[in-house]
Amino acid sequence: MPDTDQIQPRLKVVAQIDYENIVRDALVQGCLVDFEKLAQLCREFGDLLTAYLYVPKHNSYDSWLDNAHQQGFITVAVPLPANPARPKQHENADSIMISHGRNLVEQGLDVLVIVTHDADFLDLANFARNHGKQVVLVAGDKVSRVLVRAVDTILSLPTKSP
Repeated sequence: MPDTDQIQPRLKVVAQIDYENIVRDALVQGCLVDFEKLAQLCREFGDLLTAYLYVPKHNSYDSWLDNAHQQGFITVAVPLPANPARPKQHENADSIMISHGRNLVEQGLDVLVIVTHDADFLDLANFARNHGKQVVLVAGDKVSRVLVRAVDTILSLPTKSP
């Protein structure tokens, strides 16, 4: 029987995925996001408690989501913005993802994995680090330099051929 004094508790990991952002990155490269490898990457940091995939409502029927669901990703369908003066749905998805991320940080996770290339998540990364959390960024080739400086670890977005 193993000595329980030597067993290290595994870190609690939560992932937040900016679906529209990463899918667009992969498509520009002529690839698809490999959600199976993405889940494996997240699990390398500890126990993946949950992975949220923030999907604009108009993308909520994408066939790629089936693969993400098979890997345990939870889809958060983002509604259209309530303010018609700001019709960009990706801004609404970002604000919901950031707000939810702040709540998750305060609930006791150890590692926050942010999957995006967008500098809009700089405040979330800083918030998590200021709360003593490890922040991992998974991104494609084009990623905000200021976001890169705000995280502990940077990994490449896993992709596969269509």
